[in-house]
Amino acid sequence: MGRNNTGQRKKTSPRWVALQMLAGIVLAMWLVYALQALVGFDFSKYGIYPRSKQGLIGIIFAPFIHASIEHIGYNTLALVFVSLILALSYPKKFIWSFWILLLTTDVLVWIFARPAYHVGCSGLVFALIGFTFAYGIARRSVLSIILAIVVGAIYGGILYGVLPLQKNVSWESHLLGLAAGIAWGVVWGGIDYKKAIEQKVKVMETPNEEPQDSEPEIEES
Repeated sequence: MGRNNTGQRKKTSPRWVALQMLAGIVLAMWLVYALQALVGFDFSKYGIYPRSKQGLIGIIFAPFIHASIEHIGYNTLALVFVSLILALSYPKKFIWSFWILLLTTDVLVWIFARPAYHVGCSGLVFALIGFTFAYGIARRSVLSIILAIVVGAIYGGILYGVLPLQKNVSWESHLLGLAAGIAWGVVWGGIDYKKAIEQKVKVMETPNEEPQDSEPEIEES
């Protein structure tokens, strides 16, 4: 009798999927920069140019375009660090929130930023920082609060980046990304906290089920 492997294949770990996604994004950033350096062509015109039709393409491509090796190097380190915190703790949440935060931040930049080409993933980094911190507080779980404290302690000086103090730096991306991240973190954290409470109530109201020792897992939403 042949073996039936349907439904028996081990599901891919969400953490592994999240890490693969992050690695692919970082690789794409560096490939774009390498191509730009190789052909000697400035890809900045494919960034976000606010309130223009030509700038709409930057909503997708701007985070992958960087102006210098220092620019992409710093952004890579920041992106990997804050993404790993979220991806390893809430992998499914990271997979969805990453793209939502990217699109929200870039749309806001296209609407509100000053007329100039805005490139780089620093706006996304600020969005992820804001999301991780706000989600941790709104979620009210021990793990989430610890993550919020860690992120807040490490990136306590991020407010410097949202001020128009440095020339040729898109402080608008930083400010709007941080605002988008906090907003989504509060909303998503509040929803997940409510779901966790509802699950606990169901467990308590079900006589045939033993109460769970660990916190209900709700990151699948």
